[in-house]
Amino acid sequence: MVVNSCRIAIRNSLRHPLSLAKDPRPECGEWRIPPTLKIPLDQESIFELVEVDSTKGINASVHYEIDVPEYEDTKWRITVQCISQEGRTKLIPSSTFLPSQGQSQPCHLFSFDPPFLQSESQSFEVRLDVKYDYTLRTNSHITEVRMPARFITSHISNVAREAPTASTSIEDDTIIWKADSLATFEDNSDSLFSGSYYPVGVDVSNGSHAVLKMRFNVSDEKLLGVPLQIYGDNDVSPKVVRQQETRPVIFNMTGEWDIRLKVDPSWARRDVPWGVAGNVVWRICVIETGQLIGLNSSRLEFYAFSPKIAPLFPKSLVPIMLLRRFVLSRKTWTPDFSWEGYCCSLAFHDFAFRYDIWDGRPSYGRVNNDGVYFRLHAYLSNIKAGPKLVNCYDQACIMKICLSLSPAIDSLEWIFMKPFGFIKTTVLIGRGVCNNPFYGQAGRSKQRLCESNLPTRSKFNNHAFVRVGGADGKIVDACSGPHLGDETLGHFIDASIDKVEGSIFGGERDICILNSDLRLDLETREILPRI
Repeated sequence: MVVNSCRIAIRNSLRHPLSLAKDPRPECGEWRIPPTLKIPLDQESIFELVEVDSTKGINASVHYEIDVPEYEDTKWRITVQCISQEGRTKLIPSSTFLPSQGQSQPCHLFSFDPPFLQSESQSFEVRLDVKYDYTLRTNSHITEVRMPARFITSHISNVAREAPTASTSIEDDTIIWKADSLATFEDNSDSLFSGSYYPVGVDVSNGSHAVLKMRFNVSDEKLLGVPLQIYGDNDVSPKVVRQQETRPVIFNMTGEWDIRLKVDPSWARRDVPWGVAGNVVWRICVIETGQLIGLNSSRLEFYAFSPKIAPLFPKSLVPIMLLRRFVLSRKTWTPDFSWEGYCCSLAFHDFAFRYDIWDGRPSYGRVNNDGVYFRLHAYLSNIKAGPKLVNCYDQACIMKICLSLSPAIDSLEWIFMKPFGFIKTTVLIGRGVCNNPFYGQAGRSKQRLCESNLPTRSKFNNHAFVRVGGADGKIVDACSGPHLGDETLGHFIDASIDKVEGSIFGGERDICILNSDLRLDLETREILPRI
């Protein structure tokens, strides 16, 4: 008489050992070879069950737990059931996870080879490989992104010059994106950036403020019990947003979950303004396998800068275009480069402005007895609009504004010097190498670079620039040079002014320091001078 038997060789192809979970006493039959207490990784263990009563056949379940020390509050169990009755034998492997709270659930992280086996043989022998499933799929998706309202230290006006926060607050959070309201949240009006109608501004010096909350809809069971990390890439860099907790998230039920995130691009620093804008493509990384699962995308426009700049603007609303044109452009940083140098170089080299070689008139800034006025919106609108005219007043104004975004800059002065004099050979914004700034003016030499003592050579009657750091601070000039904030006033004068023999500018110069805030006219639309 042939005795029914079930002989199984289990191979552990996981990253962790398997430990026998409980007494594997058979319901029917007995162990000829009992299950081992532990199966090390990449090892194989054999157990064999034989029939005792032919009327009952064999029936036993062996439960192994996966030993993962870093997940003490969650257990995973591999179960192998062998049933043989009436000449038919079945092998049924399965996997579950046991959360610290709630009931056990099927877990799709693991797979089996073979996944199921049935045999007509009375004597059954099989090799079962326990491994990971590298082909997980899900319909889960992000439904909402929110910002803790208490961390918003500076309100930003969007392209409509509004700061829409009141109507979208939930508890202590402000909704900044929703999957079912894309037109409400996504601003596609700027040809250079994919923006948001709900931009966020936080204090750059406080890294703990760069956090978001994501509402994640776990819509199917395939992610349950699977240790995951969630992060977001954009078109500039991977992982610009990542899960705040380093510990993986494990979902134990379907439905909506709130996950805290940290906005942390590679160029983020606490002493220099930075920003992230555009579509964020969300991904899930399965920790055990490294598999990446793509999710949907959301829109984010996030800035970190000094909140001390806000009172400069009407209603303390920082214009979005200022941040887009200056802050978003910075994607790298080297220790030997400063915010002063970065802003000055950007305004001098990258914007579509040219010096007014006819009259040297300001197009956006003007100086009155009661201070300096600046048409910021017009300036920002024309940065990429083709060649427009500027003078030193305009460039000094924009420097004072954009430098104020940095927490590292405490003292910032708009300086007006009169007289100034003939300029040494330098580079004039949008015009190239020059020592004759008004070569377009009637009666003046038409050469940008002319002889020093030429009677028709032109000069700066006055000049405006910015000083950073008080009396012994450094000069920033985005009109000529440029001067990137690495010279004192004395060195700047020596480097800039041509001491022509017999010049009326050989004597002393009056320096007027305007410490008052710029008066910003954000609404005025004027016809700009000719080019």
